[in-house]
Formats: sequence, C-alpha cells, structure tokens
Amino acid sequence: MAELVWFDQGFEMAFSENDVPNLGFYNWNVVDNCLTGDAIFASLYGFTLDEVVRGVTIEDVMARIIPGDRERVAFEVNTGILSGEAGSTCYTVFNGFCLKKVM
Repeated sequence: MAELVWFDQGFEMAFSENDVPNLGFYNWNVVDNCLTGDAIFASLYGFTLDEVVRGVTIEDVMARIIPGDRERVAFEVNTGILSGEAGSTCYTVFNGFCLKKVM
C-alpha cells in the first residue's frame, strides 16, 4: 500500500512494487478539457475503456467524486491550475458499484 513519506520539501507518496498493478495512467489536456486514460483509470471512475480512450471531461470525472469531497477537490484542482504548482489530494469516488479511495 502506498504511504506518505517525509522528504526535505514535504510529504510525497512512496510506492512499493505491490502498488504497481493498481497504478492507473491518465492525461489531461486542460485547454481542450479532455482526459484520456488506461483500463485502471476507467475502472476506478466507472468509465468504459472506450470512453477514456476517446476522452472524458473533468466534469465527468468530478461527478464521480462523492459530494463531501467534490468541492474541496475542485478547489484544489483550480488552485493548481492557477498557480502552476504540482499537488496531490485524497478523495473518494463512486464508480457506480462501490466507493473507492483515491490517493
């Protein structure tokens, strides 16, 4: 399981080889508002692979984040876009079948 590890500049995620099968890939073209991803990304958010290969919007993804986390995540994403700084957050998604924690 991934864990937070303290480095000189702050906390970062530390992954083991056991985490690799659970890591998904996505790409977000902010200008075109198009997220594309792999099968793990699709499964995590409850999309089909075909949907994420063609591309989904950030609104599609945000709709899958539970209401108690959605507003905070939207704020953090917006802050990251405006500041240009990297960031990370934890939240829960409902993929149509179950709740999943995202780190």
